[in-house]
Amino acid sequence: MLRLPVTSPVRGVALAAAATAVVTCTAAASAGPASASAAPASHHAGRYCISYDNLTEQAQVQPDTTATPSATSLVGRSLGEFRNSSGRLVGTEDGTFVAYQKVDGTRAELFQYTAQLPGGSVAGGGTVSITDISLGQEATLSAVGTSGLLRGLTGTWKFTLTGAPAPGVTTFRTVFTLCL
Repeated sequence: MLRLPVTSPVRGVALAAAATAVVTCTAAASAGPASASAAPASHHAGRYCISYDNLTEQAQVQPDTTATPSATSLVGRSLGEFRNSSGRLVGTEDGTFVAYQKVDGTRAELFQYTAQLPGGSVAGGGTVSITDISLGQEATLSAVGTSGLLRGLTGTWKFTLTGAPAPGVTTFRTVFTLCL
């Protein structure tokens, strides 16, 4: 979701390598995390959670050429790939966005997506500040499991911009956390 100029949205296509998809389960009992890299118990105390940590996403934006052009907004599609720290493809993302300039001059993006991850599908969205993302701040979108082991779980998709290797292409450090 990071487009530096309003005409350049944030979210996009293809992912980059740089993370290990660490799926972490935290049990509701006092048994604690199922893996050493699990979120601290205080973070999701008493909840069953699955986290996809250390993912890298490379996203490519495709502006919608059928949308009415505007000096202050851009409509398009984002396609992305999630890779683990070994560079292995572990998931994909398909989203749509409207990037726009707010009255105060900052840029924002309304984004909705579906993602395919190991264990199932996730859908979600929200509004993020393109201005904040371009400054390296973490952004958060809603995440709802819609199929497989993830069905019925809710949580977040957090991401931080790590680069823009080409026009219309952005890379992000990504974490999905879904809980009962």
